[in-house]
Amino acid sequence: MVSCHKLSILFFLCGLVAAPISAQSPSLVSGSVQDPSGAVIADATILLQAADTSVPSRTQSDSSGNFRFENVPPGTYNLIVTAPGFQDFTLAVRVPTKNLAPLHITLALATQSKSVTVGASDSSPQISTEASENQSANTFERDALDRVPVFDQDYVTTLSRFLDDNATSTNGVSLVVNGIEANGPGVTPSAIQEVRINQNPYTAMFAN
Repeated sequence: MVSCHKLSILFFLCGLVAAPISAQSPSLVSGSVQDPSGAVIADATILLQAADTSVPSRTQSDSSGNFRFENVPPGTYNLIVTAPGFQDFTLAVRVPTKNLAPLHITLALATQSKSVTVGASDSSPQISTEASENQSANTFERDALDRVPVFDQDYVTTLSRFLDDNATSTNGVSLVVNGIEANGPGVTPSAIQEVRINQNPYTAMFAN
């Protein structure tokens, strides 16, 4: 009976020694989240999802951009990080039986695009860069010029008085003859067929 008692104790001690060998201790998964400039990202959402489950663990980065998951069983996980204004980030993580080194995650900025479609039914006023389409332009044809009292037939000086002071630069009136800026008409008064006063032409051709 004594021998049987000793044998039972021996088996019991062997069981105590073998049990810790098969156990797996939980680990700590931690890290920080930042943007491309190195600034921390607070309140980012971090998910740690095991490959064999659909229910992930969830946490958020603190004011310093740090996060941590405690008591994580060893295994393979997907670490998913999201934050407003940044692209989603996914990282495959292998959790060993000891703590991982802190992870440093950099989120790329999200690309933003916006498109505007203007249909044929749009009836809003359209702005044209063509001087002939300027709604504030005044045109004097040859018949009108003959009826305007012009001193010494100087049409440029006379009609320049119709210009708004806000439309005249410090260099004076900009004179364009046949599409080319000039210092004077270059022709006799009788050869002038039309005079157009353009207050605001919306074009770089009228530099002054």
